[in-house]
Amino acid sequence: MARTPEQILADAQTKAAEKKRKKNLALAIQDLEKYMEMHGDVLHHSAERREQAAELANRVAELGG
Repeated sequence: MARTPEQILADAQTKAAEKKRKKNLALAIQDLEKYMEMHGDVLHHSAERREQAAELANRVAELGG
């Protein structure tokens, strides 16, 4: 069964929205990492928090792949 132009457009919009969401998530993770680097003393140099940020960054990278 052939897809309608509306279905094709809806699929394209869904894909574009997902790509944008992934990009925004990646940018948010980068911002978090920069914040943690700049404010490490405020975070009490928490190795655990740096690990969590790294894990989040890895998950974002996997989403993009």
